[in-house]
Amino acid sequence: MRNTLWFIVLILTSLLCFAGYCASVIDWVRDLQTGVYRHNRVEGLLETGAQILYLYLAIRFARKHVDIQ
Repeated sequence: MRNTLWFIVLILTSLLCFAGYCASVIDWVRDLQTGVYRHNRVEGLLETGAQILYLYLAIRFARKHVDIQ
């Protein structure tokens, strides 16, 4: 029972994190299209850096923990 509960919590947490990342990417694309980053370059730099960092960490995690054969 404890393992099942842990697995459910892990899946739900993963889905919430993925939904947050998707919302972040959608916001980033909309800001890019509307020209927000033209007026506020620091915001653009920070948000783009955050997207790249998150993607790098996700790929690093997947390579380390997921064995695809």
